[in-house]
Amino acid sequence: MKQNTLIILFFISYNCIAQTKNDSIAITQVLKNTYEALGNYDVQNYIDNCTEDYLLIENGNYIWTLEQEIEHFKTNQHHKIIRKDKFKIHSLRIDGDFAYSIYDLWSEIEENNVIKKLHWIESSIFKKINEKWKIVLIHSTKIED
Repeated sequence: MKQNTLIILFFISYNCIAQTKNDSIAITQVLKNTYEALGNYDVQNYIDNCTEDYLLIENGNYIWTLEQEIEHFKTNQHHKIIRKDKFKIHSLRIDGDFAYSIYDLWSEIEENNVIKKLHWIESSIFKKINEKWKIVLIHSTKIED
């Protein structure tokens, strides 16, 4: 009986660890996809990766709703930029259908042969909706390197 209980506990633990790993990979991919959509002014991909009540807080002084960001995309989609992003994830915590991540983001943005290198430290909150992780909130603080 003890052996059966141990085997059951092992499989439960193993499945929990595997699910956490799968969720971590999915959350990281949503984050990368969202920034790729940002760089490409890809409205549909951006919407697909965010909740309806999504917010972006920039430098503690401006709050963007999803609708405001989409309007910004539409206004600026004629800009031809090349954006390369690099992330360093410091922590990623998952608790049921919610998760949060803290990370550095470095972006290299080229427009009209001018390259800007930018750095932010950010935190994001994610929510699992219908088995898909989406971003609820990004809090972004620009770092002057």
